Amino acid sequence: MRTNFTILGLMTGSMLLYLWLCTESDNQSQHPGLFQESSAMMLDQHSKPDPFTRADSIIAYAETFLGTGYLYGSSNRKGFDCSGFTHFIYNEFDITIPRSSKYQAGAGVPVPYSEARKGDLIIFTGTNAQVRQPGHVGIVVSRTDTQLTFIHASSSQKESGVKISEVEGTGYKDRFLEVRRVIE
Repeated sequence: MRTNFTILGLMTGSMLLYLWLCTESDNQSQHPGLFQESSAMMLDQHSKPDPFTRADSIIAYAETFLGTGYLYGSSNRKGFDCSGFTHFIYNEFDITIPRSSKYQAGAGVPVPYSEARKGDLIIFTGTNAQVRQPGHVGIVVSRTDTQLTFIHASSSQKESGVKISEVEGTGYKDRFLEVRRVIE
């Protein structure tokens, strides 16, 4: 029940943001001075989007799929497997990565675990941690000094589907392979 309220809250917030963005152009024409200062503050000297802002958008969008079921070989709203989920989410933001976890492990550039940040691609082994090959992927949600969380499509029999998990103190720590930065 709590998960349903969380998902409902995320969806409501996303819809309000969308509606506000749709009406921003109307507001700008009615109140031209109101948007000039904020627009100027948003542009930096290189006119390149802030990667942290883009990462926030990616995570907010990914979180709208929390609770979506796991479906092997799928990369659409009906269900996802792990690499299908990351591929689908990044693609919505014009970030091109391969479809399979094996090849996603070569996307972007490697970064140390200690420097992982929101929006990075995180790579794990499959369920057998002894086989040190990519078999599971997710997107970093947050990192503190003591914990890294990520969103992913899990095939776990206990709780499958799109969810947020922790790395430290879980089996994911043993399965961790690397972090890849795919957001420019």
